[in-house]
Amino acid sequence: MKAIATVGVVGAGTMGGGLAQKYAQEGFTVILLDRTIDLVERGLDAITHMLQEGVSRKVFRPDDVAATLGRIHVTADIADLASCDLVVEAIFENLQAKTDLFHALGDIVSPDCILATNTSSFSVTELSAAVRRPERFCGLHYFFHAAKNRLVEIIAGERTSRETMESVERFCFLTGKDPIHCADRYGFAVNRFFVPWLNEAVRLLEEGIATIPEIDAICMKAFGIGMGPFALMNATGVAIAWHAQQTLESFGTLYTVAEALREQGESGRHWATGDPATITIDERTERIVRDRMMGLVFLVCCQILDEGVCTPTELNRGARIGLKWHRGPIDLMQSMGRSEVERLIRTTATHYQTPFPRDLGAPFLPMEYVRL
Repeated sequence: MKAIATVGVVGAGTMGGGLAQKYAQEGFTVILLDRTIDLVERGLDAITHMLQEGVSRKVFRPDDVAATLGRIHVTADIADLASCDLVVEAIFENLQAKTDLFHALGDIVSPDCILATNTSSFSVTELSAAVRRPERFCGLHYFFHAAKNRLVEIIAGERTSRETMESVERFCFLTGKDPIHCADRYGFAVNRFFVPWLNEAVRLLEEGIATIPEIDAICMKAFGIGMGPFALMNATGVAIAWHAQQTLESFGTLYTVAEALREQGESGRHWATGDPATITIDERTERIVRDRMMGLVFLVCCQILDEGVCTPTELNRGARIGLKWHRGPIDLMQSMGRSEVERLIRTTATHYQTPFPRDLGAPFLPMEYVRL
C-alpha cells in the first residue's frame, strides 16, 4: 500500500482550495498549484478566511490555523509537484484541459505517485488514456464544500490497480472522509440521480405546473432538505448543473437537458427563487410536483442498482452524507412501499419512454448499517 504524506492539488478554486484546506487540517503537506501565482494566492486567501471564520465560531484555535496554513505551499510551477505521493486534479470540467494536465504530470511525478481526478462528468477510464501509468490513476469525486462535506466517491478505471484503490481509500479515511465505491459510469452514483432531479425541477417550471418557490418548497418538504433544487443550483452554479446533465444525455430521453436549464446556464444568471416559506400551495400542485420528483429519483436509482454502479447502502449514504438529505432514496422507497414506488416509477418511465427497471427488489433489500 502506498504511503501518502505529500499531496498536490491542481486548481485553487472553491473545490481545490477546500481540498487543500482539509488535507492540511488533517496533517498532510499540501502543494497547491494553479496557472498563475495570483490565482493560487487568491485561493490561499479564501482558505485563510474560512479558517479565521472557524476561529470566530470556536471550531479552530488560532494555533490550529497557523499549523494548517504552514502545511500549504503555493506555486504556479507544475515541476513543484515532483515530490508528491498523490496529486488530485480539481480544475474546471474541460476534457482537453484535464487531458493536457495529466500528460504534463507524467513527465514530472515519480513512477509510484497516484494521480486522481475530481471530475463529476467524465469517465475515469477515458481520462486514463492521458496517464502514463493508468494502474495508478483513479477518480476521487468530492462534494461541496470539500473542507466540510464528508462524502467522496472512489472510482476505479478499467486498469486501476487494487493497491491504488486500497491506498486512496485509506487516505480518504485519514482525511476525515466517508467514501463510497462507484463503478465508472457517467455521473457515478450521486450525480446520476441528483442532477436529473435538478433538471426535472426545471421541466416542471417549463411546463407551467408550479413556480420556482413552489417547487423548492415542495421538494424541501418531500425530501427533508434545507434548500430546494433552484436554490441549490444558485449555490453551486446553474452552469455546472447544465454541463453535468449534458454528459448524462447518453443514457436516453429521460436525461435530455431542459431547454430552460440550458438558457439559464448560458446566461450566467441565478434563478429568481423568492421565499418558499411565505407561499401557500394547493394540494393538487403539491401532489404532481412530489410525484414527478420522487418518480424521477426512484427510476434513476433503480437504474443505478440494475447497472451495479454501487450498492443500495452506498446510494443511500451518498444522498444523506453528500446531499444532506434527511432520508436517502432507499429510505424513501422503503417507507412508501413497493406498490407505490412501482406506480411512481412506471408513470415516469412511461412519460419519458424509458424501459422499466429489471428488478425492483434491490432497493428493498436490508441495508448494511455497520461496516466497522
